[in-house]
Amino acid sequence: MWSSPEHRTERCASCDTEREFTQPPCEEGHEVCPEWSCVICGSALFLAMAAA
Repeated sequence: MWSSPEHRTERCASCDTEREFTQPPCEEGHEVCPEWSCVICGSALFLAMAAA
């Protein structure tokens, strides 16, 4: 569930519950960074579209 372009709610595998995730600043120069991290434990999600 999206709550804003910089924050979203997803199930965190480490916390084993729904948590807020945030997008950290992209250090690799992506226009839209595919990495999200849990604001509680820091576990990362990688959400990106497959290249066609």
